Amino acid sequence: MSGRVIEHRVVRLRHGLRLGDAHDAAVSFPGVCLTLARDARGWTLGGHRLVRGRRLSLSLERCEIDLHLVDADPLPQVFDDLPDIRLLVATAAMALLLAAANVFQRTAATHPEVAAALQAYVLGADPSSSAEAATPPEPAEPPAQWRAPVSLHPAQ
Repeated sequence: MSGRVIEHRVVRLRHGLRLGDAHDAAVSFPGVCLTLARDARGWTLGGHRLVRGRRLSLSLERCEIDLHLVDADPLPQVFDDLPDIRLLVATAAMALLLAAANVFQRTAATHPEVAAALQAYVLGADPSSSAEAATPPEPAEPPAQWRAPVSLHPAQ
């Protein structure tokens, strides 16, 4: 492009990448699609071997590409000083489990029909029979000798 550097950057290599005119290219430029691949001896690009410290120049129709293999500094480990995330997740899961158990315990204590239905569901029994068994029985009719209390009023 008229002797100007259009793009200059370091691209991290792991398994390989594409350069050029491709939708998944790490570096885009018009005209050709090149695949940087690793084999047993090192990295190759378009049949050319890349060697550390030596520049590989490719002249294409519209641009010239200079490639170098360099040892880059590792990425900074920002999260090294933080505690292990697995401990935080396990603690949160335990707190949620205990809260759910507390809710179930309170619900069972205040609503015996819910507890009976849950027990029937877990044991695979008929929920209507266990719900009847869990509800307290209705008070029986008072015996025949029982009388309602008499209210006393002062005489006028």
